[in-house]
Amino acid sequence: LHILPPRQATEVTAPTLTAPTITNADMELDANWTGGARSNDFAHGGTYSWKRNNATQEVIDTYQDIAQSVYKNQQYTFTAWVYLATPISGAGNVSILIDDGVGSSVSTVVSTLDTWTQVSVQRTLNSAATRLRLIFRREKTDAGGNELAGYFDDASITLDSTVGTFVQFENFNGELYSAWGQILAKMNAGRTAWTAIHNMGATITALTASLNSRLYIYLGDSTNYYYMSISDAFTQSNSANANWGFQYDAKLFKVNTSGTVAYSTDPDGGGPTWTSGGAITDIADQIEGFVVGRDASGSIVPYAATNSIIKAYDSSTPQWVDTEAVLPNHPIGGKGHAYWNGKLYFSYGLAVKEYYPETGAFVDIGLTERDGVPVEYNGEITKLLGDTGVKGMFAAVDSSVTSGNSKSGLYIYDGGWQCWWVDTVNNGAMYDIIVSSAGSGYAVYWAVGAKTYYIDIPRGIENPDKITQEYETAGILLTPWFDAGNQAASKLAKLLADFASGVTTSETVALKFRIDHAFTDLDTGWTTMETLNTSGENGYNEELFASGAGVSYKTIQFRLDFHTSGHPTAADINHLVFYYGKRTGSMLKRVWNIEVLTDDYNQTKAHEKVTNLEAAIRSDTDVLFSYHPNDDSLQSYYVSVYCPHFVEQTGRDYNGSYQLQLIES
Repeated sequence: LHILPPRQATEVTAPTLTAPTITNADMELDANWTGGARSNDFAHGGTYSWKRNNATQEVIDTYQDIAQSVYKNQQYTFTAWVYLATPISGAGNVSILIDDGVGSSVSTVVSTLDTWTQVSVQRTLNSAATRLRLIFRREKTDAGGNELAGYFDDASITLDSTVGTFVQFENFNGELYSAWGQILAKMNAGRTAWTAIHNMGATITALTASLNSRLYIYLGDSTNYYYMSISDAFTQSNSANANWGFQYDAKLFKVNTSGTVAYSTDPDGGGPTWTSGGAITDIADQIEGFVVGRDASGSIVPYAATNSIIKAYDSSTPQWVDTEAVLPNHPIGGKGHAYWNGKLYFSYGLAVKEYYPETGAFVDIGLTERDGVPVEYNGEITKLLGDTGVKGMFAAVDSSVTSGNSKSGLYIYDGGWQCWWVDTVNNGAMYDIIVSSAGSGYAVYWAVGAKTYYIDIPRGIENPDKITQEYETAGILLTPWFDAGNQAASKLAKLLADFASGVTTSETVALKFRIDHAFTDLDTGWTTMETLNTSGENGYNEELFASGAGVSYKTIQFRLDFHTSGHPTAADINHLVFYYGKRTGSMLKRVWNIEVLTDDYNQTKAHEKVTNLEAAIRSDTDVLFSYHPNDDSLQSYYVSVYCPHFVEQTGRDYNGSYQLQLIES
């Protein structure tokens, strides 16, 4: 047994989109624009503007290439003030443009003379963009041979794309990717931050690493999906209707929000063929996702998890058939779904059903069992992850889907539930969990609110005595309430014995208890028995209740508060045993101590009396005991019969004396 502080969770910084900056945007410098020159003829702001003129009939550009990284498919807005001076003769116009090396977008063309006009141009860069070029264009429309001057001042550019809400993780080609609204990001090698690599132009709904070493990026019903190569090159397909995705039987599946299912064996081909994979149109609005696992015959098939029932895929028809795995019609029933250790798991609220397709049997194993979770950690399961590489199935408990304030958390099931992490703020939405060996480690990752975290998982030995692991600086262990199977019966708490290691003045653990549900919140009502905080308390310790007199209770709960410096050393409780006794309390029991003489008097022989006594002593049930406390009444009780002492006389004068103790049942 090892009871330790919680594992340290490390945040991975969310992707950021930094708007590019224009050098010499206010035209106060005589540099950084190709073509034209600084001028003080006219200025919109400050002293100078940028002038471009020519006396010949032609189009002349002044431009600047933005040096920052160009995000393909990002949307930019370029704004500037322009001025067209009155020519001696002839006419023309001015405008601004965004050019990405594939094409360009142009603002309103200004031909008004002798006035400053603000214009803007917006462009979403092409998926094959090679640059972000900002252009001021002066165009002369006749060949009069006279100068036509255009001026340009106070330019600005904005990045219209934003990092949206987290969608999903996906492992691909040894890297870990994540989707944030329209943005696809990749974790850096040091696992410190996400790097935005592509704006898909529409909200990402699913990521699936599938056939032909491709990462497929689904964009919902209306936008054609993309696929990405191992070199992070993107290609847009010719089909949409892809809200959910999964791989099965060397086929990539897509499902739209109407429940129409299709699959393809060449989804990255020039003209991929999609074949009908049945439909779930009867309860399409209840679909929560898909998981692949064994069916009743032992074959691997896809399952669709919905709010009320689990459907299995029959590829021979094809159709999606109802199984006997029926859930309560819960608003997000089935949102947590996983295949782990040969069994299927489906959530509804904090409850989880373990389903054996071969037998049709269910077992309830959720976080609602026993005492459930503290109200401060209330929520509903929104993700189950069974493909973990560790001895357990992870669950994301989302506090944002319940009323009131509580904290989301990451839990793991390995026959019993453990909490690995809880949020520091209330009501953060939990989105996804994944285990990945990307970057420089092997860890479980999860997304909550606008943040992502990871906890490293030991790759070999898991015994905390044998590995180096960082811990959080504080944490608690909270036990279920213990009533010895009888909430009404009184008990006496006598002793809490522990065996500790790693205890120092900075690596401490406080042992606490509370009784009889007087308080149900997380932090009140606790009595501290002892705080282990010196090296002398390493080893075996005994903590007495009420200095040995004991504490009367009906149900009891324990709490351990850990504090540590966060280093790989931490207080470790190797052994924790609670000693108690059951008490009768107000249930008074009568005890009679009597002596029975076994002789031949009163119409029974001594041997008969002995036989009757032995039958009473050995009886598996209580026996009836009747006596006259006085001359007027007969009282009867069922008793257990004990014989602590007896004497027998053998031979012709056989007799004896039995000392009996009769205890009322």
